[in-house]
Amino acid sequence: MIGVPCIRAQAFMKPMSNARTKPGLFTCCTKEDQYQEYVVKFHRQLESRIVCEFMAALLGHHLGLPVPPIAIVEIDPRFAIAIPDPQMRDLVAGDRGPHFGSLHRTGGYGVALFPVPIRLMPQVLDIFTFDMLIQNPDRRRVKPNLLFDGEQYVLFDHELAFSFLADIGPSSLPWELRKLSLVKDHVIYGQLIHYAESHDLSFERFLSRLTTVSDSLLNEMVSAIPERWHGSAKTGKIVLHIAAIRDNIPRFERGLREALA
Repeated sequence: MIGVPCIRAQAFMKPMSNARTKPGLFTCCTKEDQYQEYVVKFHRQLESRIVCEFMAALLGHHLGLPVPPIAIVEIDPRFAIAIPDPQMRDLVAGDRGPHFGSLHRTGGYGVALFPVPIRLMPQVLDIFTFDMLIQNPDRRRVKPNLLFDGEQYVLFDHELAFSFLADIGPSSLPWELRKLSLVKDHVIYGQLIHYAESHDLSFERFLSRLTTVSDSLLNEMVSAIPERWHGSAKTGKIVLHIAAIRDNIPRFERGLREALA
């Protein structure tokens, strides 16, 4: 059974960026009275894309991708008065949430550097395959949305995943990848092309995990979405998209190989 913890913000630490979503770093308390730092994205800023962020994270976890643990974050609007940053104060005061939280990764993680070491190419091949699965156009060289500690990558920022929902990518035949701009724009695309000239590209590990994404698991993911985040047909389209690729894995693998040919 999928369980996404509900936590409560206790202290504002700092803004995380000036991006459109304006995330903030908060110290949060779990039901077990444990305190951890979470990067919080606000419901009002993400709007319907909050479901994309949530579903991509849950799917990534199940597939063994290094996505930080997530949580549903409650912030009492009265908490706003204690926040010195005016933008963050307005966000907290004007948005009753709940919000999307991602555990803040510390301990040696920094912005990923490229090119990727050869020994880590199987790891980034999984990341590329995951981004093709969720049709994520937001892992580009100018904005890789990857952290790295020298051995392990961490993926974050998936609010633009399932890009077909915004009419910036097709969904009818989601295994036909070669013509998608998100393929060649991907941060690792060029190096994968070069790597494929002398190495076999094995998708077996990732695709074997994909076969375990059952209909019941997808329903559990949807059931874990807070009620206030529903209200559009996007969730159903996401589920149909994932199930379609799962049910057509040979076509998806062929599409991946054609995209990297």
